[in-house]
Amino acid sequence: MKRAIVSCEPVSIAEVKHILSGLKSSEELNFRASRTEEYASNVSKISLVDLKELFSDLEKLNVPRLKREALVKIADTLPSSDDDVKLVLSSFGIPVAKEHLTAISDVVKKCLPK
Repeated sequence: MKRAIVSCEPVSIAEVKHILSGLKSSEELNFRASRTEEYASNVSKISLVDLKELFSDLEKLNVPRLKREALVKIADTLPSSDDDVKLVLSSFGIPVAKEHLTAISDVVKKCLPK
């Protein structure tokens, strides 16, 4: 069966894990997909439910110029301090005010695995 790209959007490691586990139950994964699923299972720190909650909480902050790519990177790295958040967002060239950095780190701390 030939596959086609339907859309192109960034997804977090937790979403990759969920997508591949769904595919794994319906069909056998090829080598690359099975290695990716193994990696995602080992690296993913957050559940899909917590991820959706994290995304909605981050979007409610209304941080200017914070796009989906940055949200995904925050969800994958889960930076818990203001400096870590600043470091993650600096790779996107997004200047963020100190109060937004603090708000983002507070939201992430709520979603960290216990």
